[in-house]
Amino acid sequence: MNEEVANSTAEQAWAREFLDGFSLEMLPRHMPLLADKIAPRLRKGRRIYIALVDPAEIPAQVEMATALRRVGLEPVPHLPARFMGNIPDLQLHLRRLVEEAEVVEILALGGGAPQPYGEFHSVMEMLETGFFQEFGIKRLGFAGHVEGNKDISKEGDGQLLIQILKDKIAFAENVGIETYLVTQFAFDMDIVAKWAQKLQAGGVTLPIRVGFAGPAKLKTLLHYSLMCGVGPSIRVLRKQAKAVHRLLKVSTPDEVIDSLGGIAAKKGDIGRIIAPHFFPLGGVEAVLDWLGERLEDDT
Repeated sequence: MNEEVANSTAEQAWAREFLDGFSLEMLPRHMPLLADKIAPRLRKGRRIYIALVDPAEIPAQVEMATALRRVGLEPVPHLPARFMGNIPDLQLHLRRLVEEAEVVEILALGGGAPQPYGEFHSVMEMLETGFFQEFGIKRLGFAGHVEGNKDISKEGDGQLLIQILKDKIAFAENVGIETYLVTQFAFDMDIVAKWAQKLQAGGVTLPIRVGFAGPAKLKTLLHYSLMCGVGPSIRVLRKQAKAVHRLLKVSTPDEVIDSLGGIAAKKGDIGRIIAPHFFPLGGVEAVLDWLGERLEDDT
């Protein structure tokens, strides 16, 4: 076996193992598809993250979490600090998630709202209420800002982001809650790998779920990338978009997944990156179709 074939085989093996641990993001509006179209295609216990993009959808998020638990999937609700009202509101929402949906894991986020909906500005303020340990939350995911976060540091101060992250990790782990990171979707895996290595060098050794955009038209990917504040890695999409005829062509995550596999096979060190987290920008079923092909229907 020559070196090129050996490298290709190693990359494929890495990619399959990596993909096998995938998680998926959904919205409460996807609930009508859950029982018949989505749940039968997923292994029991698969993590499904429930995004919250509007404070008005807080009750619907509880319903979605309950529905996911009912079909044997693991609900992981987003909890954006800036979407919470006051302290009793946060307490009630967590109580309902735990009592009605048996939630044990939360993705705690600052939230992208320009102005807080209520009293909370940050994840740390939610942590300091003590509600997470009071309600028995076992795991907390925090946002991993691969390409910076202008809400925190307009100058892109990476050290400030790392320190804020360390503070949250120390607080959570001090009360016995496991922590890990989930990133926004990105398109340049060199940037992702260097960020993960920088975190590790800075003393942050948490497991990382890397965000990937699911299959979607290039035009759709560009739209969501601009809306979600994807940074330097968006240049990969812009380069493709120069060929206008490609804007309506469906783009899949194959190239970026394989790119990360190549980095892992070559360097052997990509920090604590453990699994992909898929954003279904072109639809949940499109992600599952693609994953079925990559994993030979073992989703």
